[in-house]
Amino acid sequence: MSDAYSGLDSAPPGPLYLRDQDLEEALDLLASATRKLTGTARAGLEEQGYGMAHYRVLHTLMHHPAIPVAELLALLDIRKQSLHRVLKPLLEAKLVQQSPGENDRRQRLLKLSEAGENLVRTLTDKARNDLAEAFRLAGPAAVAGFRSVLHQLTEKTR
Repeated sequence: MSDAYSGLDSAPPGPLYLRDQDLEEALDLLASATRKLTGTARAGLEEQGYGMAHYRVLHTLMHHPAIPVAELLALLDIRKQSLHRVLKPLLEAKLVQQSPGENDRRQRLLKLSEAGENLVRTLTDKARNDLAEAFRLAGPAAVAGFRSVLHQLTEKTR
């Protein structure tokens, strides 16, 4: 597939890689990659009556088990009402479990059930395979650079 940036794909960035054109290209490529990587998950979720908000919760719980609700709200950058609306069907479907905190019994800790973990793995299998193939083709130095950029972006937004 050809796009506005296809001629630039293989060329290393010049010394002016912070030019508006290069930054716009990076934003466009990042958005396209996100759509591609989440496309399979989106289709699988829709079949079960869920949306991407549900996926964000499930995916976050996969990587942050037994997380307090307050921390989940902060990670997702959403309000309690929005989380409740998304979390309620996941709890009812027994994809997510909640338990009281160890030190503070009023605290609610959330984690995926085995069924929830299986669902997330199923939803992300294709994305993981696509990402592994892209990493393999790009090589270790490119992967290290990619990870470094993503870490810088996520640290700046916390």
